[in-house]
Amino acid sequence: MKDHTEALLIEYNPNLISYEQILLEWSEQHYVLLPPLKPQYKSAIWVKDAQEFDVAHNVIKKVMREKGADEIFVEVDVASVFYKAEEYHQHYLNKKRFGEVFLP
Repeated sequence: MKDHTEALLIEYNPNLISYEQILLEWSEQHYVLLPPLKPQYKSAIWVKDAQEFDVAHNVIKKVMREKGADEIFVEVDVASVFYKAEEYHQHYLNKKRFGEVFLP
């Protein structure tokens, strides 16, 4: 498949954790200061509506301030159809014995 980006689909209960909290956690675990080596590895946030768009941009601004960066490499775009990867890519780290990384 060409022109794809590897991604995670996150389903969550907003009564337990906010969209902003998820993005802030993501920003702590994801390096966004260098451009991607390949398009499928780009940093991106896909949003479903204008509210999520605003939250994503506010988090990006916060990350830039905290890291003292003039630029970070994160795209924000409207979510479309999500295609699951092949089965052998599902829970990849768990299958490679890196310990329990994702909830089943």
